[in-house]
Amino acid sequence: MKKVDPKLYTKEYYLSECSGYNEYIKYKGNILEIRLKKALEIANVNKEKTVLDIGCGRGEIVVACAKNGAKAIGIDYSKDALELANDVAAQQLPEIKKNITFIHNEATNVPFQDKMFDVVFLLDVVEHLYPDELDITMRNIYRILKDDGIMIIHTYPNTLFIKIIYKYWYRPLKILLNITQGRKEGCPEKEFETDYTRIMHVNEQSFYSLKKILINNNFKCKYIPWPEEVGINNLQNNLKNIILKKLIITYRLLFLNWPLKIIFSNHIWVKATKNK
Repeated sequence: MKKVDPKLYTKEYYLSECSGYNEYIKYKGNILEIRLKKALEIANVNKEKTVLDIGCGRGEIVVACAKNGAKAIGIDYSKDALELANDVAAQQLPEIKKNITFIHNEATNVPFQDKMFDVVFLLDVVEHLYPDELDITMRNIYRILKDDGIMIIHTYPNTLFIKIIYKYWYRPLKILLNITQGRKEGCPEKEFETDYTRIMHVNEQSFYSLKKILINNNFKCKYIPWPEEVGINNLQNNLKNIILKKLIITYRLLFLNWPLKIIFSNHIWVKATKNK
């Protein structure tokens, strides 16, 4: 089966490119970035829950779930990722550490009992799996998820945003804003693409394509309205930046709510449950 080479997922990647690396380096994996923090809140993880994080990376959310009293397991096929994850686990108190397990395995191979998990996280993993891999992963998640369990998915980028909003609206607006800010640079045609994503992102989604995959694998899904983290607090209070702040706030109100958010947001958040 075709897959992205796990050797590409190096410590360098996890400490310089993978979302949340600044927080990991600064807080040694003990403070969650906003993306993981919000995912944890939605899942409502507590001591009653058994949690699986597929593609756990540096392991921060697994450790956070254990701190909340849950039995938490993370799997990843990158040995470098699991070294970082085990470094975080090793810092924890014994009563937390006993609830943490990391396993070296692929997303397509989840060696767990049927209906074992209350929560399954699939955060920034979908875009890294070829279609055949993703289908197998979804079938396995359906098997191991409890009947009343939930799956939280985040994937990035949103192909609808890239093809429509970024190309015809966001990019021209950003070029204009750069000019008003006195900057000469334009805005790249593929701003959200990096050397890593060109190789690793093999299955980028829109909400509708992801919804189709979930339905085909017997899941119901609900789009999660998610506030965009647009940095405006650090802008100085001169006239240009006051206008810019107002434009950003207006953008949030108009376009980052349902249903326009499905197109205008570059992030896709979904809560999936079994279609019994």
